[in-house]
Amino acid sequence: DVSMALGRAYRTRKQYEDAINEFNQVLSLKPNNFSLHRELGIVYFEQKHYDDAQQELLEFLRFRPSDADAHNYLAKIYVERKEYDKAIAEFRGVLQSARNNAEAHFQLGRIYADKGMSQDALREYQAVLQVNPTDPNALYQLSLVYAEQKDYEQAVEFCKRALIFKPDLPGGRHQRARMYITLGKQELEKAALDSATPTVQKELDAIRKLGY
Repeated sequence: DVSMALGRAYRTRKQYEDAINEFNQVLSLKPNNFSLHRELGIVYFEQKHYDDAQQELLEFLRFRPSDADAHNYLAKIYVERKEYDKAIAEFRGVLQSARNNAEAHFQLGRIYADKGMSQDALREYQAVLQVNPTDPNALYQLSLVYAEQKDYEQAVEFCKRALIFKPDLPGGRHQRARMYITLGKQELEKAALDSATPTVQKELDAIRKLGY
């Protein structure tokens, strides 16, 4: 459908009002095209209009109750509202029917990490890597959790792996250098600092002076 493709193109370019107008125009002509409610829900979610997003996603799920993507978006709305129990229930529901859904595992990992449930977070991030061993975001999050547990060797290794697959990963070089400083690996620290941006170098200099 040309209009559907056009609406998605608008969303990709963050032209949200154009996307909403396009989807609503199609919906007025094809009111039984329930997939449009999911498309509208995603647009509203990206705009942070969570009430509208929830309404559209729930309408879509009336017709397609097992759609994993819609449940993932609904769960992320609950996360944004800090309704973590509802979010966990949604993500677990997704995994009951799609146990290898990497998005659900990743988002559960984020929730557990925020709640201080580090072992549960590690389990979920490892599940992501079983689906996609090169996922840089899961590798990076594992590095952060291991750092919280003061397992700095593991933190360094996972951060290094993350940077292999995504060299410009936000926070990656900073995290790697922090772990090198903590471990006292001066040469590796210097190499990490040399590869970092000037802003990150200043931050790391401050960390080092504080005796991190």
